[in-house]
Amino acid sequence: MLLPIIFCLVIYLFLRNSHYTLPPAAAVQTEPVEEPVEMPAGELAALLLRQREASGLADVSAMTLHGSYIEDGRHYELALSMRAPGMIRKRVRNDKVEVVFVSSGASSQVRATLPMSEPTVRELLQEELYLYSLLLEGGAFRLSESGSRMPYRYEWLPTEQGSEVQRIVSQGPAGVSMMHEIDMDSGLELERSVEVEMDGELHGLRLLLEDYRRVENAMLPHRYYLEIDGRRRVEVTIQSVQLNPVMPLWFFALEQASESD
Repeated sequence: MLLPIIFCLVIYLFLRNSHYTLPPAAAVQTEPVEEPVEMPAGELAALLLRQREASGLADVSAMTLHGSYIEDGRHYELALSMRAPGMIRKRVRNDKVEVVFVSSGASSQVRATLPMSEPTVRELLQEELYLYSLLLEGGAFRLSESGSRMPYRYEWLPTEQGSEVQRIVSQGPAGVSMMHEIDMDSGLELERSVEVEMDGELHGLRLLLEDYRRVENAMLPHRYYLEIDGRRRVEVTIQSVQLNPVMPLWFFALEQASESD
């Protein structure tokens, strides 16, 4: 009788403070929906310059967003921090659950503190797709980076003639291709998306960006939605923004306490 009790206790302690490590982003190749074509260098440069001027992120190398995070009807607090070139830390928590994601661009990890009554969240953490959503949410600097700070390659995706949007594919050093839809009227980013092949199946992730507001010299979305395979999974409302906060490299280490967010 004593052995089953000890076994259950060990399982409980393991799940309560578990570290899940997912494969590096480069382990799964991603491809845009359509094959990129060569856009005249001058036109592509002009499009990137238009977006960079509209976003106002040229002088921003780090930011932290705080807000509400709703996933499949469950409510959390969000703290999302980004530092160029490609470092991301995301924490979601409520009175029952705390999940911390970190990504260096080349690899990503997640740590979860879960009660025994949260099997749904635990199942989500097993999905590599959950990690790719982190790259989308933390992708604000992918179009604003230039020069040696981050060697992104950019390509143009053709759209229908007269379309009000233009599409750019950013290719990072980790091998992840991300598609960006740019509104030609405002120059602002409307959508980020990736397609990921896993176990022979193709999965689509889309981040829809809305409610742009000015924060100092930057224009930033204050609401976004995450769709996975056509299903809306996450709704986020941003309540506060910090531009260029001090973020040392150790802040993006998984071992750091969540109170540092």
